Formats: sequence, structure tokens, C-alpha cells
Amino acid sequence: MSERSNGAPNVLIIDDEAGILDSLRILLKNEGFVPHVALGGKAGLEQIEALSPDIVLSDVRMPTVSGLQVLSAARQRDPNTPVILMTAQATLQSAMQAVNEGAFYYIQKPFRNDELVAILRRAAEHRNLRAENKSLKQAIKRHERTGRSARALVSGVRVVQASTAVMETVLRPRRVPKVTEPGSSANSVSSLPRPTPRPGWKWVPRWRTMISPALTT
Repeated sequence: MSERSNGAPNVLIIDDEAGILDSLRILLKNEGFVPHVALGGKAGLEQIEALSPDIVLSDVRMPTVSGLQVLSAARQRDPNTPVILMTAQATLQSAMQAVNEGAFYYIQKPFRNDELVAILRRAAEHRNLRAENKSLKQAIKRHERTGRSARALVSGVRVVQASTAVMETVLRPRRVPKVTEPGSSANSVSSLPRPTPRPGWKWVPRWRTMISPALTT
């Protein structure tokens, strides 16, 4: 991971509005990140090659080079780089396209500062876990002929892989971003079908789930 001596992850911010870049740069710096800015998608592509950022935060709608093109370029250079896309004109179709192409998160403007910071911190931890997993795999290859030592490393990798799978489930956002698809009810939580209740189980509307009687006695 490309970090400074204080261990803070480098975040490349890409947007075609200078005011937004300045605001986000100040916010991320105050929150302990190392921000870099690029004005527009074309400059963003150049910065990805020059900086090898730990995290990319990019607007979607930009002239010449879009956020989806930035996403593709960042993942081609390093598949483990989390890319967070932001836009003021989100639709269900664009959100699904971004997720399918490997975006770590798709956030709609305007967003709260604390929400964005939380997403960036999850992205940094996500990258750390993958880097540790990769490092242990490389160590196995270097010691694959040393017998017992290699077996110990294999055990370590399996532990890290299991931990990575669990942590990615926790760290990586899974919810569908809030979008504004006209005439669609797919974006509403209330439109989700209610599961058939089992005899004796309690329905909890707030979490849209059911609780076993064994857990309520």
C-alpha cells in the first residue's frame, strides 16, 4: 500500500468541479487520510498511474472521461484498489452497472461527511485485508520447499483467508444505493416481500425479519 510514514492511506479524489475537490481534500486531510486531487477524468487517469493510490473517489459524470472509465482503469492497474463513485444523478441502472464493474461503493450526492468518511475507512480496511492475504501467499511460494515451515505458512494463509471472507462481508457495503428511478418501487425497502411467518415466530417489522420463539423466551 502506498502510504506515508504515519500509515495514512492515499486517496485520489477526481471531480470536474474545483470547489468540490477543495472541500473533500480538506475533509479527508482532517480525518487522517492523505488526499490527492485531480480536476477531471483525464487528469484522474494520469494520477492513477503516477500515484498508485490506495483508494479512488471519483465523480461519475465528467466530460471526456467518465467515472466508469476511471473505475475500469483503476481496477486494471490494481484489482484490489477500492473505487468509490459519487454522483448527483443516480439511477438504479447506473448503480447496478457500477457495482457489476467492481465499484466498492456508489454514493449519491449530497451526502453527509461522516457517511463518506465511514465508507473510506471501510475501503481502507478492505484493502489492508487483501494485501495481508496476498503477502502470506507470496511467503508460501518462497518457502514451499522448506517442509514444516511451509505448512505453518499455509495454515496462516487459511486463517487470513477465512478472516478476510468474514471481514469483507462486514466491511463491504451490500445495500443497494438510494436512487431516483422514476416510477420504480424496487428502491423502496417497503416493497420487499414479507416472508411467510412460521408458527410461533414473532414478526419484527423494523428489521423485516422474524425471531424464533427460543430467542424471545
